[in-house]
Amino acid sequence: MDRAESIKRRRAKVTAELRAARERNELAQRRIVRDDSSSKGVGDTVEKVIKKVTGGRVKSCGGCKKRRDALNKMFPYKETDD
Repeated sequence: MDRAESIKRRRAKVTAELRAARERNELAQRRIVRDDSSSKGVGDTVEKVIKKVTGGRVKSCGGCKKRRDALNKMFPYKETDD
């Protein structure tokens, strides 16, 4: 009986962990990331992607700001009139 109970408890624990992981995954898929600051060009978008991918661990430096400004100047987003 001890072995059977142990297997039963382990199975219940794994099932609960899988259920929790599935719920977290579903919530992550539903999450909509909204950024109120609009991007002026590709440089702003690249900066946001780097920040998102690294989890904010990479800090902006002078070179980063120059790259952002250069990319924004080369590839600006067009203003839309709604």
